[in-house]
Amino acid sequence: MAADRDPSTVIRVAIAFAALKHKPRDQSTASYVLDLQSQFPLSSQTTSSQTQDSAKRWRARALHLESQLRELQATQDADQQELVQLRHDVAQAQAQIQERESSLQPPKKKAKKKHKQQDPNESTWKWDLVRTGEKQGS
Repeated sequence: MAADRDPSTVIRVAIAFAALKHKPRDQSTASYVLDLQSQFPLSSQTTSSQTQDSAKRWRARALHLESQLRELQATQDADQQELVQLRHDVAQAQAQIQERESSLQPPKKKAKKKHKQQDPNESTWKWDLVRTGEKQGS
């Protein structure tokens, strides 16, 4: 299979990889390819000045949008960090308020147990005592 490949295609692929290796980090691959195409046009392509102007405008627009995207991402990251900090501050403030409120309130008194009054209709026999054979008064 390797023998079937055209040597010029292999060289083009090698050049493409070498060119991508030197792509600037702040530039997208698409805009870098446009730059390379404008600097090294294929001999079979005839590029008019109108096509070149259009490509330059698109490249400029793409670079502008990329820089706006980086700015928006940085703003979003800062906003996210601020939001996390504000949530943390609110939680701390609420905990302090609850702590103050609990320290200001007097301790709750224990409710006294009410003795159950004996119903006059209820029998006075304690059946457990009768079963065991003990006397009621003891």
